[in-house]
Amino acid sequence: MADTLATKGLKLQPHVVLVGSGVDKLVAQQISGHYACLHSDIFYKCTSLMETVGVCVKVTFVFSLLNPEAANSAWSFVQRSVYGLSSGFDRLSSKVSELLTDTAAQ
Repeated sequence: MADTLATKGLKLQPHVVLVGSGVDKLVAQQISGHYACLHSDIFYKCTSLMETVGVCVKVTFVFSLLNPEAANSAWSFVQRSVYGLSSGFDRLSSKVSELLTDTAAQ
């Protein structure tokens, strides 16, 4: 996966990996594993989806990584609203800023 991204000028970022038979429909009872993929071959086993998202957000924050462009709005919102983290590396869209203001999460 990292090689495919590299050919497009992109980097592999921390992301959520779910394992199980119900993953396609996100059926919680059928998901047997939650992992935070931190690098192409480094996986951190978590006990829940929320913990997995938290690990991804915190690793991205601690190492000053940029969120993937395609998912920047979602990750930025979670980073700010759920975890209260902000940095000089944040790239907030006007819509995310507006949503944060509306939800008083900023």
